[in-house]
Amino acid sequence: MHLDPTAANVLDELATPMLRLDPVGVVGAANIAAAGWLGVGRKRLIGLHAAALEREGNTLAALLAQAPETPTRLRRMMLAFPGSEQVQ
Repeated sequence: MHLDPTAANVLDELATPMLRLDPVGVVGAANIAAAGWLGVGRKRLIGLHAAALEREGNTLAALLAQAPETPTRLRRMMLAFPGSEQVQ
């Protein structure tokens, strides 16, 4: 899943971290804010299953298993890149 260059540029202008997931929850695109927030380069996020970012619990994995058909916003969830000590 690739964003066209115009859409990618627009997402990179946002200060809000954003990930675009495919239907099974794999990160297909990430803006600069998301990569910076998680303390990794954007390329390291691409191809990662989003549930791997959840630091505590399995709320995200459970939601992704339900395969929501509409965009979903989650708030107040501790995330971190796998193996990182930096929790957001």
